[in-house]
Amino acid sequence: MSASSSALVPIPAAGGSGLQPASKRRASGTGDKASSKRHKKETSRERRERAKKKKSLYHLSKGDVPAAAQGLKRAFERHIQLLAGLHSQEDIMPKPSAANLARFDERFRTKDAVLKARNGPSLLEARFMFDIKALRNRISAYNSTIARDHMRVEDRHVQEFAVILSRYGFNEFCPDFTQSPYALFNHAHRQAATDTFKHALAAGCYVDFEPDLSYMHDTNFLWRIYDNAIHDHHFSRHEQDRINPGSVAQNIANGVIYKRRETLGERRGNFLRSCGYPMRVVKLVEDPECVSDDEVDYDENGHKFYDVKDKKYRSARVTSFIKWIDKCILLELAAKGQKQRGREARLRIRSKTPTVAAITTLPPPGVPIDYFDVIAFNAFPPSIRAQYAVKPLVALPESDQLAIQSPAKWKAYSDEEFMLVRPRSGPQARQK
Repeated sequence: MSASSSALVPIPAAGGSGLQPASKRRASGTGDKASSKRHKKETSRERRERAKKKKSLYHLSKGDVPAAAQGLKRAFERHIQLLAGLHSQEDIMPKPSAANLARFDERFRTKDAVLKARNGPSLLEARFMFDIKALRNRISAYNSTIARDHMRVEDRHVQEFAVILSRYGFNEFCPDFTQSPYALFNHAHRQAATDTFKHALAAGCYVDFEPDLSYMHDTNFLWRIYDNAIHDHHFSRHEQDRINPGSVAQNIANGVIYKRRETLGERRGNFLRSCGYPMRVVKLVEDPECVSDDEVDYDENGHKFYDVKDKKYRSARVTSFIKWIDKCILLELAAKGQKQRGREARLRIRSKTPTVAAITTLPPPGVPIDYFDVIAFNAFPPSIRAQYAVKPLVALPESDQLAIQSPAKWKAYSDEEFMLVRPRSGPQARQK
């Protein structure tokens, strides 16, 4: 049967393909014999030990930080971002300037010299120190929670941070990832970050984080938090972006997309459950891979709306059904005088010629087969079609009107009963 046929045709696997359902791509392991043997014989204790070895030497697990110190940890992490000029999740720790490296190497040769610098004079002329006004202008250009936290730190405290950094000859905060974490240059950054953070805590700069000040003078503990932030978290992001430029920002953008998808899919699934729809119908709409993306846009009058992108491979019939669900949810919220999560409902508009969503991952195996557009499904390689044909299931009745009718007897049918009584003129049938 050709790809243009009107029937969805499950064909056994016959070779590989670049396409994979979401669950396949998310699964770990290579599938080779050595890996299979390891997973069969490995004990739970061995797995835990292996997981620990994968972490960096400076990684802090959740259990390594007392619950009472979590607020202080978050405050220190935010403080490090302020020192380094990282005002959003997408920002990457920059490389240190050649001037900073040269100044430091010329002045400091021993750890004692670095230690003495804590209470020493500034090694920079005033004109080379932090420009507070320029810093504020940079922060104000961001629209992020991180930037808003940074704006709350008063100028006089930021100026004091700059003075402390200048004692080491620094006019920027940039650890050097090409050196050892405890090289003199990096240790000076650790010492400066800790001292400026203690000053910030004493001044009440991060009260919103509710830090437990009993940990304030535990320098070794603060250094562990610093090393986790710099030499584990920021180092791994720096390396990832060095190897694959732009990948960190793209991953964060994808995370935002999936968060929106999860929220919308969950809302649609809950609506269908409340209306008595069976799980096979919920599967059409709830998984994040079954939900389309949207992006903010503005009409000619400046009114905000969200332009819905086209969901690749999804049938027009399922899309129409989802439009009905969204309309019902908005009407229900309006009738109750409610908002979505305390905000105005997102106005999602589908243009006549929508663009395709950036992420086109296939739904997981087990999604009803009538989710797919017939032509798109038949164009898949046999290995992909086979993954949805192990136990093919159709979710919706043949009649569009019957699909949205309430109450309807078909909703109470089991999957097996529904497959038997459903008129065989749908997309799964018409096979010869």
